[in-house]
Amino acid sequence: MLASIKSLALMALASSVAQAAVVTYNWNISYVNTNADGLFERRVIGVNGQFPYVLLLLPVDLTIAAHLDSCVFAPTPPICIQSN
Repeated sequence: MLASIKSLALMALASSVAQAAVVTYNWNISYVNTNADGLFERRVIGVNGQFPYVLLLLPVDLTIAAHLDSCVFAPTPPICIQSN
């Protein structure tokens, strides 16, 4: 009886690990103009056209897939780099 309860608990644990959540983010990193410090507008690095960035609070057991498109470290006019 005790052995069957242990094996049932192990199966439940294994199935919960196998079904871990995957969250996908698509981010576009580029320059945006904003008044970040309240003094005057200037060019800053933004994510999806936003500055400041969005804070992500995620659980420890979450799998994250991040896809980045970057136009930041490119010459003018920007040549964008995409990741897959």
